[in-house]
Amino acid sequence: MAKNKEKAGAGRTIVILLVVLLLLFTAGAYGYGVYYFSSHFLPGSMVNGFNCSYMTSEDTEKLLNQRVSAYVLAVETMKNGQEAISAQDVGLSYVSTGIVKQLIRDQDRFTWFLAFNQDKNYDISESLSYNVEQLQQAVDNLNCMQAGNVVQPVDAQIQDTGDSFEIVPEVVGNALDRTKTEEVITAAMLRGKASVNLEDESCYRKPSVYSSDEQLKSNCDKMNQLAKVIITYDFADRTETVDRSVIRNWFGYDEDGNVILDETLVRQYVAELGMKYDTMGQTRTFLTYDNREVEVKGGDYGWVIDQDEEVKALIAAIESGVTQVREPVYLYSGYSRGTNDIGYTYVEIRGKYRIPMHQLLERRKKKECGRRQIHPEGDNKRDPSFIHLPSGEQAGDGESHGHKGEIKSGVYADPDLSGVHRYISGSHTIRNGEQ
Repeated sequence: MAKNKEKAGAGRTIVILLVVLLLLFTAGAYGYGVYYFSSHFLPGSMVNGFNCSYMTSEDTEKLLNQRVSAYVLAVETMKNGQEAISAQDVGLSYVSTGIVKQLIRDQDRFTWFLAFNQDKNYDISESLSYNVEQLQQAVDNLNCMQAGNVVQPVDAQIQDTGDSFEIVPEVVGNALDRTKTEEVITAAMLRGKASVNLEDESCYRKPSVYSSDEQLKSNCDKMNQLAKVIITYDFADRTETVDRSVIRNWFGYDEDGNVILDETLVRQYVAELGMKYDTMGQTRTFLTYDNREVEVKGGDYGWVIDQDEEVKALIAAIESGVTQVREPVYLYSGYSRGTNDIGYTYVEIRGKYRIPMHQLLERRKKKECGRRQIHPEGDNKRDPSFIHLPSGEQAGDGESHGHKGEIKSGVYADPDLSGVHRYISGSHTIRNGEQ
């Protein structure tokens, strides 16, 4: 009986020892697990797609660095083109920031024994470094950046074909924005992307105006409309024509991009008209009663175009769309608009002093003329039946009609100004275009 008790006691002792040993072992194993996973990833840990189970931070970073070293970015270009830039091309390398160690420290190591069936994925931003100059050179070396392979974009535009204005369609081209391309490629590499599409990232330069642009079409229509107008200037015995050949060169654009007639260019044309057809102060040559050719210089008689008003009038005439014959707006007008702007009817004293017929008419209307008769004997008597030049007008010898003096020839006119007469040596000769 005693022996049985001894055996039973020994068996209990052994069980207790085994339990104690098991507990010690379990405690030791648990403690070791806590210790171990304080510096290692738990089972089932994935870092940026890599299985890092049971790996230290150093081992994990070596793995990440190996991946960076083997990295290649696929650069997709227009029309399904593809090029590549490798990590070696740009000096790309992994830089440890301590984030991997922090991941290990943050994991629940005290429940490590529950992690064998877990699936834990970590997606971290890898800190990478690259050589700026190498990257710039790599971008410049892309085939899509070579000058021989590049077609620059061209805006749709209005073209003069000679007969009409037409819209030339845009050229899309394949030119890249150099700065943006480099930025897009750099960002893709730092994020570890496998590829980047330059077209999807809007790296290509585009035309700013397309043939479908409504303003472009409107401007083209307006230019064709304005260019059809023909403006003919009437200068009596001469004409000037403003037609398509002239108007085509006057188009410009306002601040909103709408077609207008460039006022500066129109003004240049009107100024040229003035240079050609203004006559005030010009020297005039004609024959006297005795068939001598004489010149009269200076004076304030003649035609002068009002350039400011004519610019406005010409622009308005063209914009009206109506073909027309017109005279320019004049600041000063003469008697005749022809090349001989004084006409052929005038007053002559001693064959030297001349006054155009229309001026005599104007003076009559303004009552500027004194009513005097010039007699061959030289006495000046008032007579309502005659109109003479105002006193103070100089005769050919420098004498004033208001002074006494012997005048052997003179000029007088009928009161109704139906004819101008010249008195010479006692004879009357009518001067109305013919002697």
